[in-house]
Order: sequence, then structure tokens, then C-alpha cells
Amino acid sequence: GGEFTSADIIGAEWWVQSRGATEGISFHFDKDEGMASQQMRMSFPLLSTVTYIGDAGAPTLVFNQTTPDGNAHVPFVPE
Repeated sequence: GGEFTSADIIGAEWWVQSRGATEGISFHFDKDEGMASQQMRMSFPLLSTVTYIGDAGAPTLVFNQTTPDGNAHVPFVPE
């Protein structure tokens, strides 16, 4: 498990956010946003990266947890 080849890759996505040091952000799940919105089904990437340019902002958290149903249900968020 966990192994893949270049034949398994069908696309790539990148995006940028610029936020102030005191500006919050809601919980986010890396997923195919179109599929989640149109089909209410989650499709998660084989590989994700996060790069911070600067010293402001909260840490990135990674959980071993997923949800099967688009944006209708989200995984339990620990407190």
C-alpha cells in the first residue's frame, strides 16, 4: 500500500494565500474541490505539500482521518 506510479497521477493543483498575522483560517482538507462540490464525494491527493514563506501563522496539522461524502460531512475535529 501507499505505492504509486506516474500512471496514477492525473493532474496537479497549486494555490496561494496571503493572510495577516492575526487573520484566522478554517479547517481545510486537501481534496478535489470540483468533485466534492458536484458529486458530494471526496477524492484526496496522493501527495500534498505546504510551504510557508515568512514567520507568521499557525502550524500545519496532519490527521490520519478522512470523510467519504463531499462537503456534507466533515471528520470529527478534536478539541
